[in-house]
Amino acid sequence: MIQTIIILLFTLIVVPVFTFYFDEPLTPEQLHVLYGCAWICGGVAFSTFALSTITGNCSQVDKIWSIVPLAYAWYVASASGFNERLVLMTILVTIWGARLTYNFSRRGAYQWKFWSGEEDYRWEVLRQKPELKGKVRWFLFNLFFISIYQNILIMLFTLPVLVAFKGQDTPLGIFDYALAAIFIGFVVIETIADQQQWNYQNEKHRRIKEGIKPEGIYAKGFTDRKSVV
Repeated sequence: MIQTIIILLFTLIVVPVFTFYFDEPLTPEQLHVLYGCAWICGGVAFSTFALSTITGNCSQVDKIWSIVPLAYAWYVASASGFNERLVLMTILVTIWGARLTYNFSRRGAYQWKFWSGEEDYRWEVLRQKPELKGKVRWFLFNLFFISIYQNILIMLFTLPVLVAFKGQDTPLGIFDYALAAIFIGFVVIETIADQQQWNYQNEKHRRIKEGIKPEGIYAKGFTDRKSVV
């Protein structure tokens, strides 16, 4: 547990601080946008913590993992006056987020009562660990790791779009469009893999429901073939 905490603190504090002070300094415009992102992060972290505490469902951050990056990206793009490079990056982030959100939604993660929905089974597993058992320990874990740490992490991995804010006067070139095409190609591959896994899990659970013992590829838990049905 101590090793895990050290690693988490390293990724959340040491790496960003080192990058902030030893990379090229941010411009006043970038700093202004960064502060705006920090306010968004704080608001989302507070909201997810409050909802998870009230409902007992700690998958509130899971639901926004693929949605909030879009908010950060479009916020930065808007602050740039919708510069073409930042708009291109934001569109790619939106495509990435749409794929993940759709895949998560068909598992029952989103409901009209947005605070309800499926909770990731791994949170219940963690609740049973001796280090986290008890209301106070889980309260603190939910506050600092599930809500605050993860939301800061989401903001941090979205910040390349803020770095691009500095070079917004550089026109797009063939290299930019080539990388964008490669990115979309990878998303297509991931989408196909999502569907294959979806087909596999549906067939596996159908067999279990009908009392058929999982065997062969269905005993593995995850598909490793192009077609499973």
